[in-house]
Amino acid sequence: MSAMRLGQFTKLTGGDGADIHVIADDGSNFRDLPWGRDGNEYCQGHQCWIGASDRALTSTGKRAPKCAELIEARAVPHVGHEGLKTPGGVRNDLSRQHPQPDFYHFATDAAGTRLITDSGPRDGGGGLWLGTIPRDETQAIQDWAYLMNPGSSWQKHTHIHPFLSPDGKTGFFNSDESGESQCYMVRGWA
Repeated sequence: MSAMRLGQFTKLTGGDGADIHVIADDGSNFRDLPWGRDGNEYCQGHQCWIGASDRALTSTGKRAPKCAELIEARAVPHVGHEGLKTPGGVRNDLSRQHPQPDFYHFATDAAGTRLITDSGPRDGGGGLWLGTIPRDETQAIQDWAYLMNPGSSWQKHTHIHPFLSPDGKTGFFNSDESGESQCYMVRGWA
């Protein structure tokens, strides 16, 4: 949130507020990513590169229908703060084949071929999912695999926040299912 002169706050994580940009390490090459800012889709502040590629991934919330999708895109030259209406922006909803996309935190392996993500329902301890990221940027993840319910309370300090080992064969995540926040590991897929 940003403070205004009169002590009011403007929420920037909503559909009309935040959008996402990329810059080079030296501050040059300012670019835009086509996510959020349409009044319905909003950026949650969770983004990553897909492996070592120039494709980026975000989790975007939607007001209608209420969901949280995983959207990939490539950065395009900066034109302003247009969000998903950025000219030349190409997006791909990787989660569109999932029956109930409700994804928040995610990570990919180093090759950019596997994705691990957490999901709601938050009041049920959440879910942990694995999928293969298609090389064709018009395709969705087809092979969603439910791994487990981490039993998280979904408090701010206990979000599941999964990530993969560089080879994509082991997943790591947080949970407070025991009453204490701890790190866990899961594996067993090829």
